[in-house]
Amino acid sequence: MPSNKTTQGLGDPIPEFLETPDPSQEPDYEALIQLARANQDAVNKIDPILTHETIKLTAAKSPIGIIFTSCAHLGSRYVQHPEFAELLGKVLDTPRLYWCSLGDDTEGFTGFFDVASAHEQALADPKLQRKLLAHVLDKLAERKKLLMGFASQHGSEWARRKSGQDPIKNMYRDRGVPYFEGQAYIKLIVGAQQYKLFGAHQLPGHSMYNRNHAHKRAALFKAPNADVIFQGDKHSYAVQEVSLDSWEYMVDSTAPRKQTYVQVGTAKTGNDPYTIKSWSPGTWEWPILIFRPDSHQIVSTTDLNLAKVLLAGGW
Repeated sequence: MPSNKTTQGLGDPIPEFLETPDPSQEPDYEALIQLARANQDAVNKIDPILTHETIKLTAAKSPIGIIFTSCAHLGSRYVQHPEFAELLGKVLDTPRLYWCSLGDDTEGFTGFFDVASAHEQALADPKLQRKLLAHVLDKLAERKKLLMGFASQHGSEWARRKSGQDPIKNMYRDRGVPYFEGQAYIKLIVGAQQYKLFGAHQLPGHSMYNRNHAHKRAALFKAPNADVIFQGDKHSYAVQEVSLDSWEYMVDSTAPRKQTYVQVGTAKTGNDPYTIKSWSPGTWEWPILIFRPDSHQIVSTTDLNLAKVLLAGGW
């Protein structure tokens, strides 16, 4: 009977694998840590994630203004495109007025969860929508009026979920202005004054009784010393100025005595069936905040004509 013992390999040539990498030559711990850090540094330079910024307008001798825009939804069937163009022209012609977009600049819909709504609302391919936005940003950047941009759901988050890239972010960065992925704390230096601004496209919190509930929540838990707390997203307008408890500024002269809560409306005010299933049509009221350079004062208005008077020295 044949033996169960194997004789394979006895005296046979031992295989040599000339192309297979030797595991003993793999990079060690230190090499991999250095590689990870180098890759991290490179990606952070290509795709920086900003949470803070300081914006200086130190040469300001007169008040400056910021119009807080949100939810323009350019390319949507329910947006007032001619009125948007008219407003943009007025902003471009108003000295010392700057543009801060809180997101949803385009309708987008790349990867949006409601496919029927996407087809029904979008007038143009997302690429055409972004091209329209590019022209808007170019007009603002050429006049040095483009101040900052924010990520949001439409055009940003949906595209990033699908492709890993935010095309809107690249548009702002290409024009040399800060773009924030979420919540941001901004120091705004106007002449001799420093103002602290905190906000995002969308802040946590919602109340049917108080449209500025999310702002108050942010003031309590995140930015108690901010002069201004702002957000977009809700397609509704509300601005409150509230006084803070004197205990804070009695011991710290830099603490604000008042806070301004800014809720920004939308240019998408048509009868969007997706919206009116549960909500009201949006309100197109984009607040303008006027900042003094010589004293710590902020005034808000939605009237562009009044803003021009204030910015021209009428305050």
